[in-house]
Amino acid sequence: MTEKKSPEAEPSRRGFVVATAVASCAIAGVVGVPAAAFIATPLRSESGGGGKKYTVGKLDELVVGIPTKVSIIGDEVDAWTRSEKRRLGSVWLLRVSEKEVRALSVICPHLGCGIEIGNDLKSFACPCHDSTFGFDGVRAAGPSPRNMDALPVELGEGGVLTVTFQRFRIGISEKKEIG
Repeated sequence: MTEKKSPEAEPSRRGFVVATAVASCAIAGVVGVPAAAFIATPLRSESGGGGKKYTVGKLDELVVGIPTKVSIIGDEVDAWTRSEKRRLGSVWLLRVSEKEVRALSVICPHLGCGIEIGNDLKSFACPCHDSTFGFDGVRAAGPSPRNMDALPVELGEGGVLTVTFQRFRIGISEKKEIG
């Protein structure tokens, strides 16, 4: 024997299901959107857009005409933690004259490989796809779409050098900052 449902009971059950669905969607939106934004926050350095200045050494530690690779040390922050004094990247420093220093990103603009000193010891070279650059950062050969990325460098009091560390998009001919 089957029990007959009263016509009045059906709309109230349907209303309950609809109300539950609407409330669930509202709760998911209120909780889900901020949670998704929190989780999706990428690992980043403190620099953000425009770069941040980092002390990289002293002028008297550099020899005129000889590039020196230095690490950029700073705080790294992700959605959950802050790690202090982490290696954020590297730059090439080249003392051009007694008071002038050039800073170049070590990241190849082609595909992001690390640029090193060439075998001739008179140029920079990307070992991934044979792009070469002069010590001035100008592309000499290879598939790199642009010159090495120059970074602002300042000579401060006591010969202290600071570099504004930035990252740029790879694979494009235009120098566009990431972040």
